[in-house]
Amino acid sequence: MTGTPVPSSKLPGAMHRPSRRYAILVTLALVGLLAALAAYWSVLLASQRSQQREIEAQTWLRVSRMALAASVQVRTLLSGLDYTLQTLGAAYAARDAAAFDAAVHAVREAYPDGAVLQVAVADASGGIAYSSLDEAGAPRARVSILDREHFQVHARQQAAGMYVSRPVRGRVSQRWSIQLSRALWRDGVFAGVLVLSLSPDYIAQYFDALAVGTGEEVVLLRSDGYYLARSQRQDAVLGTAIPADRAAFFRTDEDSGRYVTDSQVDGLRRMYAWHRVPGLPLIASAGLERSPVLAPGEAEFTRVVARNALGTAAILTTALLAAWLTLQRERSDRRRRLLEERFAQLAQQALARSEERLRSTLHAVRDGLWEWDCTSGKVVWDGRCAEILGYPAEAMALDMERFLDMVHPADRTLVRTAFQGHVGNGQEFRVEMRLRTAAGGWHSVESRGDATQRDAQGQPLQMRGTHTDIQQRVEQVQLIGALLDRGSALVLMATPQGDIAYANERAARSFGLPVGAQPGGERISLQSLQADAQGAQRFADLRATLREQGSARDEARLRLADGSLRWFDLQGSLLDAQDGDGRVVWTLVDVDARRRAESALEHARRTLAAIVDRFPVGVLVADAQGRSIVAANQQAQELLRLDGAPLAGLDLQEFAAGLVPPLGEALLRREGSAFAAGSSVQQLADGRHLEIEAFALLDQGRRLGHCWVISDATERRQRESRLETLALTDALTGVPNRRAFMERLDTEMQHLHAGLVEHAALLMLDIDHFKRVNDTWGHAAGDVVLRELAQTVARALRSQDMVGRIGGEEFAVLLSGAAARATLQRAEELRLAVADRAIGLPEGAALNITISLGVAGLRADDASGATALERADAAMYHSKRNGRNRSTLWSADLPQAAAPEEAGAGR
Repeated sequence: MTGTPVPSSKLPGAMHRPSRRYAILVTLALVGLLAALAAYWSVLLASQRSQQREIEAQTWLRVSRMALAASVQVRTLLSGLDYTLQTLGAAYAARDAAAFDAAVHAVREAYPDGAVLQVAVADASGGIAYSSLDEAGAPRARVSILDREHFQVHARQQAAGMYVSRPVRGRVSQRWSIQLSRALWRDGVFAGVLVLSLSPDYIAQYFDALAVGTGEEVVLLRSDGYYLARSQRQDAVLGTAIPADRAAFFRTDEDSGRYVTDSQVDGLRRMYAWHRVPGLPLIASAGLERSPVLAPGEAEFTRVVARNALGTAAILTTALLAAWLTLQRERSDRRRRLLEERFAQLAQQALARSEERLRSTLHAVRDGLWEWDCTSGKVVWDGRCAEILGYPAEAMALDMERFLDMVHPADRTLVRTAFQGHVGNGQEFRVEMRLRTAAGGWHSVESRGDATQRDAQGQPLQMRGTHTDIQQRVEQVQLIGALLDRGSALVLMATPQGDIAYANERAARSFGLPVGAQPGGERISLQSLQADAQGAQRFADLRATLREQGSARDEARLRLADGSLRWFDLQGSLLDAQDGDGRVVWTLVDVDARRRAESALEHARRTLAAIVDRFPVGVLVADAQGRSIVAANQQAQELLRLDGAPLAGLDLQEFAAGLVPPLGEALLRREGSAFAAGSSVQQLADGRHLEIEAFALLDQGRRLGHCWVISDATERRQRESRLETLALTDALTGVPNRRAFMERLDTEMQHLHAGLVEHAALLMLDIDHFKRVNDTWGHAAGDVVLRELAQTVARALRSQDMVGRIGGEEFAVLLSGAAARATLQRAEELRLAVADRAIGLPEGAALNITISLGVAGLRADDASGATALERADAAMYHSKRNGRNRSTLWSADLPQAAAPEEAGAGR
């Protein structure tokens, strides 16, 4: 204070009045100080809590992704094993033991050692009828699974499809296993259960790849809470269930969730997230130990609070001391001002240290920090925000309008809406957007923030948040989508400036580039690969078309690494369809041979095109998981009789289900967990035959997808059928020849041995005096007689019977399901029918003939059909020797077959 002091003798109260004034000033100063400290602590605590919430949110996101990944892995594994069970069930139902053993062997070969512990079949009573643990298939000792859960649910028809049991200790294998089972049915009656024993260790190996930390675990549970597999200490939980209070988390209609609890195995407190396995009553759960994740943040929070508490205590002590000195020394104004300045410096330094610790934490997770003064509209980015966009790593100050100008036009409305929702309604501010980089491109970030200060009316005064760099994730998602939409062999990705930023293996090998992402300082221009200046100009025009239309296509000659030029079909598409100046994915198909052939021989090209039009070949390509179609040509649509709608992107299972039988089954045929390779011909209801050749698309052993090549094999199959018919048909009479008849006879013997037919009989017949017909009327007339006889016999037979020309004028008839004596009656009817029929000869004359017949029944003890044929032949020769034109039933007292006495005069 200044002014002339008044003597105390003149103003008795003057000594006290200055003290009261200073007391009031000091009191006001202390109140202001306390208010400032309260505001500072409010901001400090809010900032620290926000940081802790962010760390916890990131931890929940990580553990949720682990649970989702485990759910997807389990679904993929069990879907393949379910298909394996269906395949084994079909093989077992066919009652072909060799085929079933081969199928079981293929299953065990398809999975790592110890993954599939056993394949077993239990009959309807629960007894083990087959076990892969025994070389002979049948178990050495009687084992029953009648009391097992996986048998009971099928026997009681409580489960449809594959059932996943609780882990059990096998009575044959004596090891813990998960029983995957399907019911076996025969003629609509429950016939038993097919069981595949899966080792929990096999699933645990998958989980070990997800749970890499010491405090992390991944668990597979049944819906009733029983453990199926665990990434660590699995033996301690197999055969047990989680506590009832924990199982209650899963008894909801939700497909996923999270909770925090102590592990019953190791007692560690973990943050758990779970996902249901789609289509199965299983739950995949992942957990992270809570203490190592949150303890550093909590410890840092404690240190920050302690340090600031000390600073606050020091400030208060200093302020009180200053107030006391001020009251005691009213004339020490300068010293009071110095103390106040010191207090301000201490407060500013404390706040700066707190912000620096916050920035260090954000730097550790590579996020940028921004602040927005809602009153002035000023936006401040820290160095990390600038660095993300390619600017120098220094703080940037800009207003809100300039910030919005840096946002991609397509994202501005979304950003404004997010700001307005947070400012007006308190909604969470979290948005993904693209910001313009220092180089003029676009970079994707995720921005999150919160209003840290508001006025008395609740309007925000200040807002703080972070920018997270998500460009790599966005590019990966967009790149994968673009590659799946194209099935070409060579793939390049170019920057907006036209430089090559990525090349797949074949493209890298062709153009002498590194495989994958290209080094920033060594990138070459895609335009420099053009053969000449004209090609470079055409490529520039192609790039302009791509900006306007979103895609472009052309053919051009490109220079390879060895200096040679080759023609390629170039197809370009924007990596981001909304960014015409963004990156471009180019797919290149080598068409050099076709272009050279076109330039050398145009006529040959037309001829080849006409041939291709007449002999279409279709191509169908699915992704590596076999879930969806990634490519299909027009020929495939025409061969499959589909409309013009594109097939790419369709679900493979739904697509196959819509095809006419048996095309869908042929496409989805599997060997183990993968589609079966090989060629097959499918006959369709419209009479066509389609040949389908299937093979896997591999890249150094890595499965890229699966391809089916479809061609029309109708004409070839018809030709083969005609050749087969000619090979099995007598050319003169049109009835089956000796080879075809003997094959059918052997098949009938097999049916007789298997009990599929009760009876079968043979009938041998021979034209009497046929030599006289040839000698008298000529061989042309003899041919007419043979044809007429064959037709007469064929008309008298049933659909299951068969006639064949054995040789010369001898014919044989197989009567399926007929007893020998009934066949003798049929023989007599046939003999009379032939004798009564007048055969017209070429010269106009008519001729009647007679036949001699022999009948013999097939016996189950016959070594082959030829044995029965010899008996019928002996009976026929007995008819010849005893006057001809008669029928004889073979008996054991008949002599062996021999030529009749009149053989010299014709038979």
